[in-house]
Amino acid sequence: MATPLQSLARKLVTRLHLVALAARLNLPGLAARLAWVLTRTIDTNSSRTVLCIGRPIFDEDIEELSRHGGTLNYVVVPKTVFVEIFRHFAPELVLSHARYHEIHEHDDAKRRCRGFYEAFLKRFVPLARAEAILTANYNYSWQQELAAAARGLGIPFVVLFKEGISPLFAEGVSPQAAYDMLVAKYTNNCFIGDRLIVYNDRIKQGFANVPVPGITPEIVEAVGIPRFDRYFRLGEAGSSIVFFSFNFEDKARHLGLAQDVFEKYQARTREFHIEVLRFAAAHPQRRVIVKTKNNLKYLRYVQDLAAELGLSGLPNLTMTNQGDVFELIKDAHSVIGYNSTTLLEAFAARRIVMSADFRWGPVRDYFDEHPGLPNYVTTAQDMEAVLARSSKGRPLDDPQLYPLLYERIHVPDGKASARAEAAIARAIVERRPAQAEAA
Repeated sequence: MATPLQSLARKLVTRLHLVALAARLNLPGLAARLAWVLTRTIDTNSSRTVLCIGRPIFDEDIEELSRHGGTLNYVVVPKTVFVEIFRHFAPELVLSHARYHEIHEHDDAKRRCRGFYEAFLKRFVPLARAEAILTANYNYSWQQELAAAARGLGIPFVVLFKEGISPLFAEGVSPQAAYDMLVAKYTNNCFIGDRLIVYNDRIKQGFANVPVPGITPEIVEAVGIPRFDRYFRLGEAGSSIVFFSFNFEDKARHLGLAQDVFEKYQARTREFHIEVLRFAAAHPQRRVIVKTKNNLKYLRYVQDLAAELGLSGLPNLTMTNQGDVFELIKDAHSVIGYNSTTLLEAFAARRIVMSADFRWGPVRDYFDEHPGLPNYVTTAQDMEAVLARSSKGRPLDDPQLYPLLYERIHVPDGKASARAEAAIARAIVERRPAQAEAA
């Protein structure tokens, strides 16, 4: 835990944008020192250390890697450090993720940014005693010159691709094609790195089916999802019922649905939320938690529905955009959602799982090949029926559940962290020779 002085220093560096100032003054050594102030170290007493570019969901994977892998130390630097540096050199390209390598009018800015990153890394990496860099995804514009700089210095650059767990897909599209579409959607057509670690075999196959320059079969490894490891270690279920609220537009905007079809799904989404609230009203003895995404608009959506129904003051109903997903599932008896990672986490935790039933339309969720797995529900009465006939979730060796978990999260054994760390270690041992990437 940071001391009060360290916390104050971090606030000053962040709020005054001192890393950006160092970039403007062309002082990479100062930028490295300031970045060091912002780092946090996860020490497992290993002889090897990895520099991680931190961000919220990815940080969960890093925590699990350190907790359940235990073979690497981690120095976590907030991604804002690198975004601020990049924004100084190429502000026009900060959001040009997909077309970054097609835009050449800013090539001079890119070269200057890469040069600054190289000087930065020459000073920062010895401070961290790092042997590799680990990041999430590969297509961010601000990350391209950093990756190129690292490879130019012979520092292995490893990507843990955090997409590809549960893409929705339209009727007539095969599940593998949905993964292929995901690869095509999140690409910039240029991978700069030494190893690409993915969550499952389907996303790995997606990279084989949709070629991305720089990605070859031998550098792609499927290991599972490190942050899932802790769910396999959970014990008896709790007593609450947790509904992970969802916004259909967020999940399906890439499908290009006809407007009338989309509006029907939106209406059914609203109706489903209402049914969950009615279930809470009908069962005052059961604690019901509605967890939304962090953005306040999602919380207000649920609160407004409850107000319309006159259910805002239910003592057994909690509506929140806060809270740790793991803790919520740990304390849950049942979990409700729709095409969400949380449903897979609930299955891994052996909780009762209920899914909104939207099978009436053209959209297919990740249970499409496993229709007997979730308890599909539409109304409060459906939810009551599930709880009446089920006292606990499915065991991990259930012949229906195992194939689904393997398909989405690789081997469901709680050892994804160990496999991921082994892949990172191989990237260090098998590091490619230092080489300059084309500007």
